[in-house]
Amino acid sequence: MNSMKKLIRIVIVLGIFVFLCGILPRLVPTILPTISIEAEPVFCIGGGLIDGCKGGFAVTNSLLATALVDVLLIGLFWSVTRKLKEVPSGAQNFLEAMIEILFNQARQIAGSNAAKIFPVGATIFLFVFFANYMELVPFVDSVGYVHHAEGKTQGYELDKSTPEGSAVVFLNPKCRVITEEAFGRLTKAAQQSRADAGCQAPISATSEDKGWAVVPTVRTATTDINTTLALALAAVAATQIFGVMGHMPHGKKGVGAVLTGIKRYLSKFFNIGGLRKEGVGKIFGAVDLFASLLEGLSEFVKIISFTFRLFGNIFAGTILIFVVMSLIPYVGPVAALLLETFVGVIQAYVFMMLTFVFMNTAAQTHGEGGH
Repeated sequence: MNSMKKLIRIVIVLGIFVFLCGILPRLVPTILPTISIEAEPVFCIGGGLIDGCKGGFAVTNSLLATALVDVLLIGLFWSVTRKLKEVPSGAQNFLEAMIEILFNQARQIAGSNAAKIFPVGATIFLFVFFANYMELVPFVDSVGYVHHAEGKTQGYELDKSTPEGSAVVFLNPKCRVITEEAFGRLTKAAQQSRADAGCQAPISATSEDKGWAVVPTVRTATTDINTTLALALAAVAATQIFGVMGHMPHGKKGVGAVLTGIKRYLSKFFNIGGLRKEGVGKIFGAVDLFASLLEGLSEFVKIISFTFRLFGNIFAGTILIFVVMSLIPYVGPVAALLLETFVGVIQAYVFMMLTFVFMNTAAQTHGEGGH
């Protein structure tokens, strides 16, 4: 009997998931928002939105999403930690289990240094995890204000059901504004489908009226390259700080100890000690210097790697979700959302693990003064 109840629950959950992800997008067709690498302003603090917030501060849709994730994390941890229970349940149980898993990962990599590197890597994981999963939330990346399409963007026509002068505007997902040349390449069935939907006649290639495009009010934070760059800079900066701390004289504090740590740490990137040797030793010294310079260059490469790995995966995933919802009914959206569910947690995990590895490696010392 219990197994039958579990099976029924699973079937119900899967049915709801298929309805929300597969059937509902066909009943309420999606509008593909403007595909833009640059985050779009939602409102301005000083200046006008029409003028691109000139003279003011632009609050972008990705900045708004970042603030929402921050508020969510702070609120979640505050609500859980203000009334801790000896026997955890609910949200406290979930958070404690997650923190324990993350700390075990840090301990496997750094051993005794785990407690020092854990706060940085775990904070990055939690932010990226929740930020990535925003792309799965309804209305994120899809609901916002409309404006005339610019550049090469081909927008949509206004839905005829929109009342004249209404502040709330609906676009017709079946009627993308199309040029005469592109219309001629459509099949007869596609042309008839546009006619049945009441779409307007195709426009000329030189026409300035390209219809309307959607600027989402909330955009997944990690689809903005500025957000991923900021995370990369934070991770690499923390790596350098931890590296200096690891090279400080053991048991000593103060300015002198910090300067010694900086000197020892920088010697990893400018190893000129071998050049002082005589004879053949200078050749090996030159090789050591070249290798150390490459290691210094790798610190900058880490920033690029961190930035584009996270940005590319989540940005492409967001586009994939909208395209699949527009083209493939029922099963396609479910598969795309399940894929992004997996990608979201994997990208957060990879970012955290690389941060742990880099911080632990930076603190390792060799030769004299090592501890």
